[in-house]
Amino acid sequence: MKKYMVIVGIIGATVLGACSVDSGGNTAPEGALTEAKLTEASLTDREEAILSGSEDAFVFDFDVDETYSEVTVRMVKYEFGALVDHHVSALSALVDGEGSIVFTASRLINQEDALFTTSVSSGDSIGTHQTVETILRDGSEGMAKISETHLEPEVPIKGDMVLATIAYSSEDAMSSLPASFYDDPEAYEDVFGDYDIVYVLTSEFR
Repeated sequence: MKKYMVIVGIIGATVLGACSVDSGGNTAPEGALTEAKLTEASLTDREEAILSGSEDAFVFDFDVDETYSEVTVRMVKYEFGALVDHHVSALSALVDGEGSIVFTASRLINQEDALFTTSVSSGDSIGTHQTVETILRDGSEGMAKISETHLEPEVPIKGDMVLATIAYSSEDAMSSLPASFYDDPEAYEDVFGDYDIVYVLTSEFR
């Protein structure tokens, strides 16, 4: 596990180093969101190789002004449509200008548990949180899975934002969540009943 944390730290630092620097010198008014943005990161071959050992990996870049000083990344869990855990994992970290959010999921050796790792890097700091979740239970042989993000190429930061979802189903076939779910998550929570387990990854900048 220690080795895995080091790898996540490396990818976080690498992605942060790749962020472009805005030299326009424009300062947004207090409370304005035009300068605060979140994007799905474009990875280099080296970064993709580092993350290749994970079953799922999501990497996001952010760029905030002095309005924001902290971000909290949470993972919420639903079972058969019911909210069962508000904070399967939660990581709060200080932010300073540009940075990155890295989330990975890896199945452990026993194949019943999954290791979820969240990392936030910004400025000179890197914060990491790990949690283990049991996916297979009661003698079940396996589950189908869909992991995805529908984040637009670049979106303004606002409130509690959905970054990605990982859904599991014991049925032979399963479909993706509606793309519009990411625009209005609360309006689509009833579709979680179609899955055994749904993990929702969110971020909130303050």
